[in-house]
Amino acid sequence: MARKSQPQKAQPRSKQQDARSALGFGLQAA
Repeated sequence: MARKSQPQKAQPRSKQQDARSALGFGLQAA
């Protein structure tokens, strides 16, 4: 399970984008 605290390798420009990336990553990991 990926930690939500850990941001993606890409630089998160905005919190919204970061949250979206986290959601996509979580879906892929699930």
